[in-house]
Amino acid sequence: MWSAYLFRKHFSIRSLAKKTIPCFTLLQKSRLLSNPVGPRMFDNQCSINYSSLVEAIDSGYGLKTRNKNGGKSDSFTVSYLVNSCGLSEEKAFLLSKRVKFESPEKPNAVLTFLRDQGFSSIHITRIVISAPKILLYNPEKTLLPKIEFFRSMWVSRTDLTNYLSANHHLLTYSLKNTILPMFNCFKSIFLTDARIASAAMWRNAFFCKNPIKNLTSNIAMLRELGVPEKHIRMSLAHFSLAMMQDNDQFAEALSQVEEMGFDPSKSMFMIALLARSGKGNRSRWARNYEIYSSWGWSEDEIRSAYRGQPFCMLVSEKKLTKLMDFMVNKMGWNSQVVAREKNFLRNFVTLYEEQVPELRGVYQGKIGILDV
Repeated sequence: MWSAYLFRKHFSIRSLAKKTIPCFTLLQKSRLLSNPVGPRMFDNQCSINYSSLVEAIDSGYGLKTRNKNGGKSDSFTVSYLVNSCGLSEEKAFLLSKRVKFESPEKPNAVLTFLRDQGFSSIHITRIVISAPKILLYNPEKTLLPKIEFFRSMWVSRTDLTNYLSANHHLLTYSLKNTILPMFNCFKSIFLTDARIASAAMWRNAFFCKNPIKNLTSNIAMLRELGVPEKHIRMSLAHFSLAMMQDNDQFAEALSQVEEMGFDPSKSMFMIALLARSGKGNRSRWARNYEIYSSWGWSEDEIRSAYRGQPFCMLVSEKKLTKLMDFMVNKMGWNSQVVAREKNFLRNFVTLYEEQVPELRGVYQGKIGILDV
């Protein structure tokens, strides 16, 4: 017989802290504790049958209520995820809490279907990790219609499988209630299908709550201000997450850009709006503001640079620091002069031009390429 003091020495109190009372109560009911559990449960008067306790803990005895088939189902699910889906045992165990099956018929049908559609083992593993319940779908009824729909946009089988495996939600959302309404919303803006095939735009659409409602309301605000349609389309194609943000946040950012004196009819208006949109960009704005201040820029100089080239508030901290260091320490320029230097501002266009080819046209006021 071991005392509670020795038990406490041999077992992590931290690991048992959350379940101390239930654990000891169950052990008492199972007659592994010789004395009742009370306020002084760690007193030396409370003794434990050590060997029985070790066996009970090792087996998970009494710590979790299981249904009759729970253990068998979990074991089969883990084994299947490891052997058929290429998951590690650790990952399979975690996913077995989200999906369960006792026979291979349904998951086998899904895996066979995905392979027939051109998905590789890596694609399938990625999908299963992100959305394990797909293994319980009826592939012909639930998955095939969605794949056929997206195949009409992404003709290349490689593009199709890459995009869908990287954006699993496109396979889990309802085609009728979510995907088709989103497609119709996009088409009402772009008028053609070419831009609607943007995988990034589809991915971002499902990172937002109420994307259709948000996008419709936000675009209505822009149109009311007189923002040209081609500028709206360019922004949605390349900065869709900002365009689908919550209406109140979008309205606040819009108000800030208006107060700064940007002309809604000019292309830079939308870039300025992007710099004030979304949690990530707002945080970057604050950090970049501090960096400019640390180089001696005044508030007026920062705002002036932002009005001249809004991308100066979107560049990463690392690139911004490197650029300022080069201009001031290597070139020997006064930091206040840098704030007014056009070449400095143009550098921000160069930093983003590879990501968004139209930016040079935006900067030069010639954004008419493909009527973006």
